[in-house]
Amino acid sequence: TVYVAEILDRFLAQRGDRGSRLRVAQRAASFGLNDYSLKIFKSLQAENPNDFEAVWGMIDYYQFTKNYQPALELAKQWLANHPSDSTVANKLSELELLLK
Repeated sequence: TVYVAEILDRFLAQRGDRGSRLRVAQRAASFGLNDYSLKIFKSLQAENPNDFEAVWGMIDYYQFTKNYQPALELAKQWLANHPSDSTVANKLSELELLLK
């Protein structure tokens, strides 16, 4: 997995645009490089708090790692600014059930 992360780092050094970074984060997660993907999702969200894919990737990471509280907080923050987002509202309900 270290080798894959090195390859992805080299790719991002050449192509660091949002779309490339998002694809790398998603691909890294599929390779089991969850912390690597989280780092990219966090940087994307820091640049644009309204980046749905970045926030969703972080929520997905926290749920996958059974760290439900940060996922719940991200979903709540997102819904405070995007109250009509039914996808995140459904995810919030799911997370609340997991925390019971």
